[in-house]
Amino acid sequence: MQIKTSTLGYPRIGKNREVKKSLEAFWSGKIAAESLLQTVREVEEANWKTQLDAGIDKIGIGDTTLYDHVLDWAFRFGFIPERFQQFSGLERYFVMARGQEGIPALEMTKWFDTNYHYLVPEIISETQSADFSDFLETVRRAQKMLGRRAIPIILGPCTLLRLSRLKLNIDEAVSKLIPLYINLLTELKNLGVDEVQMHEPALVLGDANSWKEHFQTVYNSLDSVELPLHLVTYFDDLGETYLWVMQLPVSAISLDFTRGRNLELIKTYGFPKDKRLGLGIIDARNIWQIRPEQVLSVLQEIVENLHITTSLHIQPSASLQFVPYDAQREKQLPSALRNVLSFAEQKLQEVIFLARTITGEHTKNEQEIIESSWSIFEQFSPVNHSIQERIKTLKIDDFQRSLSYGLRLDSQIPLPLFPTTTIGSFPQTSEVRQLRVRYKRGELSQEEYQAAIDVEIAKSIKLQEELGLDVLVHGEFERTDMVEFFGQQLSGFAFTENGWVQSYGSRYVRPPIIYGDVVRTAPMTVREFKVAQSLDLLQKSSVIWDK
Repeated sequence: MQIKTSTLGYPRIGKNREVKKSLEAFWSGKIAAESLLQTVREVEEANWKTQLDAGIDKIGIGDTTLYDHVLDWAFRFGFIPERFQQFSGLERYFVMARGQEGIPALEMTKWFDTNYHYLVPEIISETQSADFSDFLETVRRAQKMLGRRAIPIILGPCTLLRLSRLKLNIDEAVSKLIPLYINLLTELKNLGVDEVQMHEPALVLGDANSWKEHFQTVYNSLDSVELPLHLVTYFDDLGETYLWVMQLPVSAISLDFTRGRNLELIKTYGFPKDKRLGLGIIDARNIWQIRPEQVLSVLQEIVENLHITTSLHIQPSASLQFVPYDAQREKQLPSALRNVLSFAEQKLQEVIFLARTITGEHTKNEQEIIESSWSIFEQFSPVNHSIQERIKTLKIDDFQRSLSYGLRLDSQIPLPLFPTTTIGSFPQTSEVRQLRVRYKRGELSQEEYQAAIDVEIAKSIKLQEELGLDVLVHGEFERTDMVEFFGQQLSGFAFTENGWVQSYGSRYVRPPIIYGDVVRTAPMTVREFKVAQSLDLLQKSSVIWDK
């Protein structure tokens, strides 16, 4: 059996958020388009080199984006709604992403059950002509650096349709897409590409079985190009679609073994002998180092007990875009915690480690080092016995409200039938951000910082009262990111300096890390809440606590 390593995508924001900085500079007119594109290319090529240096055999390429990879494919295929056709080039792309006065952007929604958000394509009967030139140029650059290791990533046609807003019959949409995909695959074949990753995560959705005929029609048509296709699924198991998916005319199928029951499906139904299995065994969506004995037991079961005679690829379960770049950059974290974290670079090392182990190389010392790191971490993060005891003594009554609905209603603030309010957060202006920077540098005392925040709160309360809103909010000016703000005031949470991941576009977040029992150690937002209440000058409305 041949065992190789591969990746399905990589973080695309830059280790130092280079893409965000360039995007915002471009939008504000400080740099030209070519400067922005050059930054993206440099980030992309640095990502390729990292994977190459790690020793990955097949490197997924073409997933880097200026804003959103789903928007990229809608744009390339010419799915341009009429309201955007007055624009061209990058201006059109960014108006589709962000909108313009009087021109709403494409709808944004979550990418499956992740915290990433994609832009929903609108597919209409009339489309612009397809243009794959940017993608083909990326493939050429990747081939120069990576050679035959470069494997293009394409968003699969059925997933593209399933996640779009269709303004035409599904059969008509499929018939329009097939020749476009055939043209793209033909271009890639002419470039000497060995294989293409066709990402079809829609196969794990609950309605995937209803798409059976569409998948069969599409992939039977694409098979005519005679370019090997690697069908990639992730985020869950294939469920009842498993049997017919295994029969699609593709050369390889990737399955997620970190979620769902794909292992049980293989045990029950086997795996096709004429296809390669992409074994998504490294969890691409959490930040913890593997426990070797757990992961290796699954690998051994697949390799030894399931009699898979074709080749295997060891790989992450999905794109690594959902984790930060490198845990070892987090110098402010305790080493006991940092050494059991696994960001993108560490996950590459884990892929290589598993491939070496399963092919018989001696990795006992490496396994012992990993287990030692976990032992040190477990001593660093002891159990909070008071929390554990409270959990053990929970009763049904603890989950019931102490007052009935009627009594609670009498205690609530009186409001009109259709009260008005805002979502909660007011814009974080450059002045507010500068205040926070000065406070962190020690240039402002806590009292001076709070006094400046109180001024901003007063401005927001005054504005809401003048607008006549019924329920006012304090504006959340004291916070960088809401999740980060609350997490910093709880024990059991840790925060990174460079642990950025993309939420959408240029919006990046640093999710806190829960590493122990969580305890609230002090009041949160109470001071700001009281300040806001005291400023409710007109006494016609009530201030609520943003949380």
